[in-house]
Amino acid sequence: MKIPFAPKSAGAQSLNRCVKAVAAQTNKHPEEVALLLTYFFEELACEVARGRMVTIPGFGAFGSYLHKPRNGDVPFGQPTFSACRPFRNEVRFGSAGAGASVTHAKMRNHRRNHHTSSRSTTEVSRTFTTMQTARKHFKATLRQLHVDYYEPPPRC
Repeated sequence: MKIPFAPKSAGAQSLNRCVKAVAAQTNKHPEEVALLLTYFFEELACEVARGRMVTIPGFGAFGSYLHKPRNGDVPFGQPTFSACRPFRNEVRFGSAGAGASVTHAKMRNHRRNHHTSSRSTTEVSRTFTTMQTARKHFKATLRQLHVDYYEPPPRC
């Protein structure tokens, strides 16, 4: 399954494996699961952007943090995530020793590449735009496969 904007390296296929596992557990097509995830992540981003905290029991909480620069620049919001204890314990006791250091390096690189100062301010990319493009791709694939999928009513 091709996921738009996802890295194509063999090491970056975790999202693909997760989507396929959920599809197998729910007896749905992988593109259907991915389509639903785009709606979920878009709504999650909207709620956090509105200054609300979104808590997923047993997993964690997403929220925003108002960063006040020391040099007097304009304050700006940063997304934050706080993992719940069950999720932290699953990662802590289930992770392989060698794999954890590789993951740490990948996370550090991701933070560095997606830091607010790593791109010019004129280049604005919204979660909505990315999710909308991904949805178009998944819907086209589902139509080619003749799979019926749920189309929610348009939002205001």
